[in-house]
Amino acid sequence: MSNTIAVIGATGNIGRALTEKLLKSGAKVRAIGRSQNKLAPLAALGAEVHAGSVDDTVFVTGALRGADAAFLMIPPHYNAPDMRADQRRLGASLIEAVKQSGIKRVVVLSSLGGGLSAGTGPILGLHEFENAVRGVAGLSAVILRAAFFME
Repeated sequence: MSNTIAVIGATGNIGRALTEKLLKSGAKVRAIGRSQNKLAPLAALGAEVHAGSVDDTVFVTGALRGADAAFLMIPPHYNAPDMRADQRRLGASLIEAVKQSGIKRVVVLSSLGGGLSAGTGPILGLHEFENAVRGVAGLSAVILRAAFFME
């Protein structure tokens, strides 16, 4: 029996490509996204789908619970009135869900500049998220600082 990998943002550019690749490799994938309609093609490929919002900690906790590993990312909301506050809120929800779900292995999508503590604009939110992930006791984390994104 294969391990279950949960993918946050499974209908986005990166998450969709990751989910499809994992499914093709034979992995069990739990695709997590906001829209049931957008998740439907992934369900047709064999993914277990969970539709809901990352800011709903109870939803995310349930979606992560029992998975062996997870791909985490803060979905960007470019039109949020305060993008940094939005990043903090979503990051806090993800961190609490990781703690409550008991998941032990994660891969975190960050960005080039995620290691810097100032002068990076919205990437500062990823820096803060990286630090929060590192602060979760017993969690094994890989941080991906992508230089380019799939757009």
